[in-house]
Amino acid sequence: MTDKRKNTRVPKQKRAVETRRHIIQVAKALFARKGLHGTNSREIAAEAGISVGAFYSYFSDKKVLLLEVLKLHLEQFLLRAVSQEKMGVFDGLGKKEIIGNIVRSAIDAYDHSPEFHRETLVLRYSDPDVKRLYDEAKALELNYILSILNLFRDDLRIENLEAAAFVVHGAMERTVHSTQFLTPDINRELVLDELADMISTYLFKPSQEDTDGLSTLS
Repeated sequence: MTDKRKNTRVPKQKRAVETRRHIIQVAKALFARKGLHGTNSREIAAEAGISVGAFYSYFSDKKVLLLEVLKLHLEQFLLRAVSQEKMGVFDGLGKKEIIGNIVRSAIDAYDHSPEFHRETLVLRYSDPDVKRLYDEAKALELNYILSILNLFRDDLRIENLEAAAFVVHGAMERTVHSTQFLTPDINRELVLDELADMISTYLFKPSQEDTDGLSTLS
């Protein structure tokens, strides 16, 4: 994308920084409620309480603003989904419990501004700049899953960790998108329990207890 920001203001004073932050917050709410195409720069400026000229001194157009809003949104999303602080809660948990914890962290992240996330997900498939930001976020998510798999390398039944991380990420993403956006009335807890069970079965070698149980059944 051509850099349109060369003629816009890079705020340094506290008031200018706060104004820019306010524009971003207002725009995010409008984009979530009305979509990118249903929102214009004049409306954003009016809602933010500034002139149109002042708006263009911060952002050259609403597309540049959208990308800034999305970049910050995805950073916040990743902090919620893969926060290193959550690594501490893994202590003392079993493998399936840890997978369940990761799944729940992912869906909890979607509870932050889900309307905006839904609107930009649609643009992900039609706008290369939006796709780039989502692809960058996905790469970080895959690295996070890969780091979890490395913790359990000796317990895994799969051999290619990179491929497994891709499969796990895809299963989580599709399930979370379905429960969050397509079938919100479904019992999410039951679905997430089943997803954690499916991922655990795919990833880990059967325990001795599982093996003994199969032997009894046969």
